[in-house]
Amino acid sequence: TSDSDLFALFDANLNLSAAYRRGGALPDATLEQALSDHLKSGEDHFYVVLGGILYEIAVQPIIFGDHTSGTLLGYLLVGYALDSQVARQVSEAAAAEVLFSNGNTYLAGTLSPALHDQLIADLPHIQSTGNAQTIRLDGQRYLATALPLEPGAPGVPAPHLVVLKSFQQGQALIRRVNRWVATL
Repeated sequence: TSDSDLFALFDANLNLSAAYRRGGALPDATLEQALSDHLKSGEDHFYVVLGGILYEIAVQPIIFGDHTSGTLLGYLLVGYALDSQVARQVSEAAAAEVLFSNGNTYLAGTLSPALHDQLIADLPHIQSTGNAQTIRLDGQRYLATALPLEPGAPGVPAPHLVVLKSFQQGQALIRRVNRWVATL
């Protein structure tokens, strides 16, 4: 589609035939290697990091004839970047700070650079526990949790959505409610 951030066309032998990436081209060998590995495993939906950007990719086989007995001509891949713009949208919906990571690598998010540098040290622990936990960043407490966007293969880092909810916002609401009650 015209709104996609990544487009790739592979032939039936998994050779890259055409590619487009919003924001600049990547070497064909880089794209072919990163994407063809997923095609070989038969995935129709996956996440991949290219040029430091996390993409959600959908795959559609191109078949001449009917889907069950037709001839496979190739694959069409369309991807959308999970970048800072998407992070802002998720942040607004969740009323929390969010970031996308791959392993211990920060890819995009709504945290200030100073805070995301502090968070990098806590990422492995947050991602490994699977439970929400309290962390401190720049003296402020956050409830942090990480959701894997897909299961990672053994030895391969999985992309995560990390959500950080500030305790300060909740405490401000409690103080405001207490003031209202006191004035009644």
